[in-house]
Amino acid sequence: NQTDLDSNNDKEITTIDDLKNISSYTKFDLELIAKTFSLPLTYIDSSQNRKIYKKEELYNLIKDYLVKNKNN
Repeated sequence: NQTDLDSNNDKEITTIDDLKNISSYTKFDLELIAKTFSLPLTYIDSSQNRKIYKKEELYNLIKDYLVKNKNN
């Protein structure tokens, strides 16, 4: 159930220590987590096209965000 995923994953993740290994998440899980932190799900590539982050890229984006904001 998608709402179960939402409540189980994103509310638990407040620090980098809460983030599990990438294999523990689906791309949908990572999108929900990114949304809770107001992180973008897309980016503009070098040829000015909008691209959707891949699973690994999204995971790294979340991880970088948590590392940068660990003191908050």
